[in-house]
Amino acid sequence: MLAVAAMLVLPQLTFAADDDQSLGESIRDGAKAIGHATRDVAKDVGHATRDAAKEVGHATRDTAKEVGHATRDVAKDVGHATADAAKDAATAVDKAVSPDD
Repeated sequence: MLAVAAMLVLPQLTFAADDDQSLGESIRDGAKAIGHATRDVAKDVGHATRDAAKEVGHATRDTAKEVGHATRDVAKDVGHATADAAKDAATAVDKAVSPDD
């Protein structure tokens, strides 16, 4: 990153010396260019980080949804199996108590 900032600043310093600009102005302009380049890189990193966090959040939400649905489906199946077993047991008890039916 520093190399990129140096590439942006060095041409300005050379140009400034040719343009009869004072050394102080050249340094100020160079510092300004480094500051802007740093800000731009920080902005890009911030946006990339935000976008990645969004993606992770969406993936986490989607996975949680799938796990929730799978858990609900399993609980439903267990509930139905339990109800069916209870019904079969009640029928067996009824037959055992009154075998004449």
